[in-house]
Amino acid sequence: MKRLLLLTVSLLLLFCTSAFAGEVYETAVISANATWTDALYVGPGRSLDVSIYKLNSPVATIKLFKKFDEETTWDHEVDSWDAATLSVDEENITRAGAGGAWYRIGCAAGDYTSGNCTVRIGQYY
Repeated sequence: MKRLLLLTVSLLLLFCTSAFAGEVYETAVISANATWTDALYVGPGRSLDVSIYKLNSPVATIKLFKKFDEETTWDHEVDSWDAATLSVDEENITRAGAGGAWYRIGCAAGDYTSGNCTVRIGQYY
């Protein structure tokens, strides 16, 4: 009985540690216009992590937007990348002090031509 209790407590601790440690992220495959990740809230004092992985000769402009809680539209463009001219995958582009806002990354209407790439935004805990 003691072993079962010890095993249960150990599994709970392992689950809690893995569930709340690491990184929270959103990912999307860009293969059409108007394709975005789901919105990700980056908490105050946290940093935003951005990655773009070229998969199949993408010809698209990838844009990173943010908005604040009270806003209903994505009016703040933070950065953009021309996926066709990226020589390698862009990984772990860190934006320190980006916290306190919602973010999404993707391809706006009219910014996609062909190919595909994977985009990811995240924050570390």
